[in-house]
Amino acid sequence: MTAARFLPWLLKHWGPPFTEVEWNAARKSTLPEEPVGLYCHIPFCRQLCSFCPYCKALYEETTANAYITALIQEIDLVAQQY
Repeated sequence: MTAARFLPWLLKHWGPPFTEVEWNAARKSTLPEEPVGLYCHIPFCRQLCSFCPYCKALYEETTANAYITALIQEIDLVAQQY
């Protein structure tokens, strides 16, 4: 499902996104008092294993590089909020 098709579905099933005030209140109420860890899965494999339960795709350099670039941008955007 593309983002353009996903957003209407999301709004229908989950309602409108937070307002800025709601987002800030929710974010402040969920900040941990101690550092936390984060697992970030990179779904590209040179060979797909039948036993692996994770989301995965065959490695393709262009796609993997675009994914990593977008992931770093997302991390930077979220980090700016804290």
